[in-house]
Amino acid sequence: MATFNDEKIEMPDNEDELEEVYDELAERVMECFRQAKSYRSSLQIQGKTVDDWIRRLDDAYHKIHDYEELVSRKNMRSYFGLIQIKTNMVASYMRSKYASPTNPPFNITPTPIVELPENKKDQGLERVNAALLNRMIESGLPPEALLGDDGFLLPKIAKFIEDQSKEAKALLRQEELQIASEATAKMITLIKDQLVENNFSQTLSESLFDIALMPVMVIGYDNQAVVDYQWQKNKYVKKTVIRPTFRRINPINAFFAPDATNAQDGSFFIELTKRTKAQLSSFLGKEELGYNDEALRCVINTGDTHWLGLNTDNKGVLDYMLVDNEIHTLRCQMLIQGKDLIDYGVSSIKESEADDYFNTDIEVCDGRVIRCQIAAHPKGE
Repeated sequence: MATFNDEKIEMPDNEDELEEVYDELAERVMECFRQAKSYRSSLQIQGKTVDDWIRRLDDAYHKIHDYEELVSRKNMRSYFGLIQIKTNMVASYMRSKYASPTNPPFNITPTPIVELPENKKDQGLERVNAALLNRMIESGLPPEALLGDDGFLLPKIAKFIEDQSKEAKALLRQEELQIASEATAKMITLIKDQLVENNFSQTLSESLFDIALMPVMVIGYDNQAVVDYQWQKNKYVKKTVIRPTFRRINPINAFFAPDATNAQDGSFFIELTKRTKAQLSSFLGKEELGYNDEALRCVINTGDTHWLGLNTDNKGVLDYMLVDNEIHTLRCQMLIQGKDLIDYGVSSIKESEADDYFNTDIEVCDGRVIRCQIAAHPKGE
């Protein structure tokens, strides 16, 4: 049995059938990775592929240049340090301007506007009128002092009630605005605290270097199971909560779908990552994060089998070298049709949702799905 966002998923009991189900989804991710990698290595910009530009920019930052550059720029030593100087200056400027917890790169000061529907406003005014009239009657005023011969309120009394109603309504509005302002201030503090706790400023600071050099940056987040202490029923209760933590994704390891124009669109996005056996072991028993213990144990015991066919021995920027007990994994986000998820074994998907598409977060290692969540919400809800 697997878990998707606290949903229990009945998986086939037969081992052969289980392997086939996992392979089907893993193969889809692997095929998307092959497409994205091939596209990036063949797409040309100003006569060079994206991979060539990544390599050349990284080399230029470290003052490593191709032979033709060295020949064409003899006796120009200052030229070979310009990329490094320019990158560091731009990254430093952007960090000072944007990567600060006290000055985030977006507005987190919402306007505390209290807007009520028109029918609620009229209803409130009627209640105020009735309350004022009852107060005047309770004060002992005789009916003839309030009502005319026609049975309606006297013009002076009606005018007085109307004025008092408007004043009371204005006071009520001020009170609502004060409540909204206090709630907004608390929310601003909460957002700032969460940005600090979730490592946003540090991640942004690291990623701005990529913008200055590439220029592209990719920021992702990991869901972590964190033990939190909450005050409930006059005592502290230990509770496990899911907390997203921001992190920089190296553009070298980011593979966009061929139809993507940014990190938010496209049919899929894949990140090539490295996991150590210790990291994988720490995910055992974390069903709330979508991990599958059986697949994790298999990968940990097997180790990296060069299942992606990448060059892991050389130290070049595009060689994806592995050290010690590291293992390559693919982290993929894509839309999957409900029918395919039903075939996969997701019991929470209804037959009526077979034609709908769901945002899935999948991690594949050694041809097996080790983690899968159906998650449009940052916390997987």
